[in-house]
Amino acid sequence: MNFKYFLLYLCFSISLYANSAYDLTILTLQSKVFPKIILADKDISEKLINNTLEITILYEEIDVVIANRFKKLILQNYSKLKNFTVVVKVLEYKNFSKSTALSTAYFFLSGKEESIVQVSDFIINNNRLNFSYEKNDIDLGIIFGLEIGSTVSLLLNLNSLKKSKINLDNSILKVTKIR
Repeated sequence: MNFKYFLLYLCFSISLYANSAYDLTILTLQSKVFPKIILADKDISEKLINNTLEITILYEEIDVVIANRFKKLILQNYSKLKNFTVVVKVLEYKNFSKSTALSTAYFFLSGKEESIVQVSDFIINNNRLNFSYEKNDIDLGIIFGLEIGSTVSLLLNLNSLKKSKINLDNSILKVTKIR
């Protein structure tokens, strides 16, 4: 019986550790900023899924609670954007394959470097915007991230944007910090 309690405690502790790796304030800010940036894509109408703006959140298994919390935050802020209904899906990195139907845009939670690079390359080669919780993932090919310090800066990986051939509204480029 004590062993069962120990296992329950261990699972609970691991879950708390995974959840504490993310700052809820940062996730809340990202849930408000990133979906609006998707609208800056001049070819957005070609990337809609059944006339909906579909966002997929990619995560590692340990971050399933955070992925669902982030999904809820996005949907609380935006059930619609412009005239488009917003749909948010969650998908583990390990379940992403090149046969997976493409979404309008992607948000990357923390993950293994090789997973992020592989998935990001595929997404960029299919002209889709992507965003990351971790600002350092910009160096792995993610297009957008946020840098939060004394000010909040929108980070842009210009090489990834060029590679993606995504045509963004110039107003978004004026407010980014290029890396």
